[in-house]
Amino acid sequence: MNGGRMRHVRYTLLAVMAGILVAVHLQAVIVEKIAIKVNDEIITQAEIIVREQEILAEFARAQKQPPPNLRQFVTDQLVNDRLITQLAKKEGVIVGHAEVEERIKRILKGQSTDLETFKANLVREGISYDAFYEQTRKKIVMQKLFFKSPGASAITPDDREIEDFYKKNAPQEMHLMHCYVSVPVGASFAVRNAKERQIKAIETALAANPWGFAAVAAANSEMWRDWGYVLLGPDIPKYLLPAFSKLTYKGQVFSFRVVNEIPGFPGFHALFLVDKRQVAIDKVRDRISSYVYEEKLNDALEAWILSLRKGATIITMP
Repeated sequence: MNGGRMRHVRYTLLAVMAGILVAVHLQAVIVEKIAIKVNDEIITQAEIIVREQEILAEFARAQKQPPPNLRQFVTDQLVNDRLITQLAKKEGVIVGHAEVEERIKRILKGQSTDLETFKANLVREGISYDAFYEQTRKKIVMQKLFFKSPGASAITPDDREIEDFYKKNAPQEMHLMHCYVSVPVGASFAVRNAKERQIKAIETALAANPWGFAAVAAANSEMWRDWGYVLLGPDIPKYLLPAFSKLTYKGQVFSFRVVNEIPGFPGFHALFLVDKRQVAIDKVRDRISSYVYEEKLNDALEAWILSLRKGATIITMP
């Protein structure tokens, strides 16, 4: 009887092991199922699913809607990545840590911010710093490859393009005043109550006489300044940026409150438009040239990617 029981147990274990092996095999088949062939490389179904989940998580964190055709968006992205990686290997293009760090430093300088603030802004956009770093590295690789291609030099703007942009957009500089009342995050009820009375006094006085901004700000705010004429650009303080979208006529006041959106300045801000005037083209020529260059570069990169796809063998598996 003991021998019979032993045989039964052995058969049961063998059956269980066989079932596990079948399940593992089936799982492996599902995980490694080829979805797309890109030249001599493959993209698996699992890669597509993982990337879809990453994108959905990013958009959820940023409280934004994902692309309407997510599957197509992801497959295009993965195919483009494969093509660029293949070409980089063929051309011997390698981008190291130092190059990526230098590009990120330039981005921080252009936005007049520090790394920690930048990372916090990425989190609010639903993007991890690691993901941004990798995106930056890929962009540098792509640009290096593009500039090896014929016609890459044609994206440099000429005088006609700069002047056309100037005529169409009529850049203006604004004579601005600004005042500020801090409302620290986590302040006590008594402090917040006192701050609200201070802010109310400013709002009431400005509503009665906006042209008295300087006197009202000097008497009631913690910080105020007459900035003179300011030109929109990456080097101006973030609390001045709303002026360029919200202020349209002389004597207008725009006030707003922030919590974490402008690091170091939580609380009440008020902006006053004293005057505005068109900027001479020579003063903004370099800025316009940079802007037009970036637009032309982005368009050229899109066309270049399409040409890579046309010259590749891309097969979507059934």
